Amino acid sequence: MRRWHMRVGCAVILVMAGGTWYFVGSGNSRPEQQPFVNVKGDGDAEASDIIEPLVVDGGLPVIVDTREPPLGPPLRVLLQLGMHQPPRPDANPDRPVRMPYADE
Repeated sequence: MRRWHMRVGCAVILVMAGGTWYFVGSGNSRPEQQPFVNVKGDGDAEASDIIEPLVVDGGLPVIVDTREPPLGPPLRVLLQLGMHQPPRPDANPDRPVRMPYADE
């Protein structure tokens, strides 16, 4: 078990050292990436232009609500006499409500 831990530890250290050398230690020696130019190699076909991004109009301005939010918990709704809460959409008056997975 200890050999396995030592091997994994050495592998982690080597991977970290290699990643550090690749991303930090190599400096600026990597070549810069050239921008992608979409050119078809069809022989006599003329070269296509670089694809430009499509500029989209922003549309209607966004309305920003500048009112302060209420502090504290949300208000509790109290039913007055004669008011009844509507039944749940999945309520069936013929069968009592069961907890799911109650039989397991």
